[in-house]
Parts: sequence; C-alpha cells; structure tokens
Amino acid sequence: MTKTTAPLAASTAPAAGFLGVDWARVDRVLLVGLIAVFAIMDIRLLQIGLAAQPPGLDFLPLWTGARVDPSRIYDFAYLTDQQNWLFAGKVRPFIYPPSALLFFKFFGLMPFWPAYIVLVGGTGALFLWVSRRLGADWRLVLAAMPVVLAALVGQATFLIGGLVMAAVMARGRPVLSGILFGLAGAIKPQMLVLLPLALLFEGNWRTFWATGLTAAACGVVSLLFGASWIGWLEALPKFTQLVERDPSLVATMLTPYARWGHATLLFTVPAAIAGIWLAFRSGDFAQRTLALLGGALMVSPYAMHYEIALVVPAVLALRRPLVWTLPFWLALIYYPCGPAALIIAMTLLFISLWQDIPRTSRLVLPRWRRPQKA
Repeated sequence: MTKTTAPLAASTAPAAGFLGVDWARVDRVLLVGLIAVFAIMDIRLLQIGLAAQPPGLDFLPLWTGARVDPSRIYDFAYLTDQQNWLFAGKVRPFIYPPSALLFFKFFGLMPFWPAYIVLVGGTGALFLWVSRRLGADWRLVLAAMPVVLAALVGQATFLIGGLVMAAVMARGRPVLSGILFGLAGAIKPQMLVLLPLALLFEGNWRTFWATGLTAAACGVVSLLFGASWIGWLEALPKFTQLVERDPSLVATMLTPYARWGHATLLFTVPAAIAGIWLAFRSGDFAQRTLALLGGALMVSPYAMHYEIALVVPAVLALRRPLVWTLPFWLALIYYPCGPAALIIAMTLLFISLWQDIPRTSRLVLPRWRRPQKA
C-alpha cells in the first residue's frame, strides 16, 4: 500500500514574491501614492501657471497661424502681434511645417477658447484611450505632471502621442500603421526622425511606403493653403537662435543636446539607434513606442520638458511591476525640468529588452583563460 504525502504548502498558499514581499500589494500602494503626489503637484502647477499666464498660450500661435494669411505665417513679429489680444510678451512664432495646417485649420474655424477646449479634450481623450490600449494605467497617465502641463499650455503632444502609439499597435495592418505614422510626421516630423530606421530594421516595407506617401500627400495638399516650405526652412534657424538666447527656455529643456551641447550626440545617437534596432526586431508595443519617441527626444536639439509626457504611457506599459519604474517617477517629481527622466526611461527600455531576450540568445563575451602548461 502506497503512502500518500501531503501537498506542498506552496501549492495551497499564495507564493511569496522576491524577498518574501507581496509586490502586487506594493504596486497598488505605490500607484495610490504617486497619484496623490502628482495631484498635489498638479494643483500647485495650476496655481503658479494660471497666475503667470492664461491657459492655452502655446496653442495660441497654432490657432493664430491657422487664421492669418498663410504667406505671413512664418513672420515672427507679425504673428506675435496678432496674439497680443490675449497676452503680450515674448515672441511666439508658428514653427510647425505647412503640412500641419491640414489639422490646425479645423481649430482656426472656431473662436480661441472653444478651439482650445476641443484640442485638449479631444486629443487628450485619444491619448488616454490609446495609452490604456497599450497597457498603461490611465489614472497615473492623467495625473502625471507633464501630461497636465501639456494640457495647460495647449500643446499638440497628445495628438502626436496618440497617433504614434496607435500606429505602433496597428502592426498587423501595415497600411493603416503607415497612414497614422504619416499623419503624425506631417505635424511634427522631428518626433519620427528614427522611424525610417525602425521600419528598415523590421523589414516592414508596406508601412514604410504608406508612411512616405501619406506624408508626401499632406505636403502637396498643404500647398493649396499658400504656406511656403522654403519659408518654414528659413524660419527654423531663426527659431533656434530665439530659443538659445532665452535662458528661461534653455533651463527647461528636456533633451541632452540642449542642456550639454554637441558632444552628447556621440552617446545619444548610438544609444537611440541601438534601442530602435533591439525594439523593432523583438520588442513589444510598449518597447517600440518608447524606443521611437524616447529615442527621438534623445537626439533632438530642442524639446521642452512637457514633451516627456510622450513616453509616460510606454514606461507604464513595460510589463514590469510599477516599483521597477520608480526611478522614472522620482525623476519627474524631483527633476521635472531636465533630461533625467528621459535618460532613466531609455535605461529602463534597455534593461527590459535585455531581460526579454532568452538567456541562450544573449551575447556572451568569451572569457580569457590562462594557457595551461603542458
């Protein structure tokens, strides 16, 4: 007669986490804590921001550019003068390419305040919905201070982020993916500077051509509005000089290039390309989004600190415990105006990509061995 043994305790009780810690519970507590901290910061941000300037001040040049004579859209002084009805002060140019008018003309048909509400409400809803589809907790995305700041000033961040995340997740529909990429590139081409490499590494030629044709079509149609592509190219160096001469803008730059100069490109460009190569060959949607948008910010000469909102959903959706991404959130809390959070986000990307590679496939450098005596 065989003797039966009692089942192991581990099969009847919840398995203990690493170091005996219930990390799921830690994540729940951390989520509530981060939302609470960001809520306090958001309230303070709104108090300071609204006391200094009206909401939607970054949206004002976009709305104004959609309403003025297109031939004068890149005349910095003229466009700024057209905005003085709301807030007189610094130069506020329209620096988007002419193809962006395809989108901003819609908002130019409305009065300013309804247009601002539609922009923030509509594109913000798109951003949160796609973030949730990506796997991010929409509550923390909504509470994150860069997201609130982007809404307060009225940036196109939510529109770009929503289009890019949707395009990445539409991998099974390459033409749709290319159309979405092309639309995002028509508005803010610098955010997709790494996309050709990504599609090349992936071998996704249908998306490659769909992206190019969509962007080209937007460019051709924009000629109907009368805006000059040559005028836009001439305005770019003037805008760079305008930014570099304003210490308050330089102090709030997100990119390593803007904060530390040309030498950073020796490190950021190879890192961005490596992230694209790894993510688009074997990564999931969150890793691809982070590599694409985070890499673009790493090599970009100019991006304000609220643009870090673009990578917030991807960091949250990395299929890792929330506590694993804590350095990123601490950087947003303690160093909101600087590249620290961006550098940490890219570091988390590389760690997650390395962890997802099967151990048998990882590159292992051979160890040097002392020659054995005969």
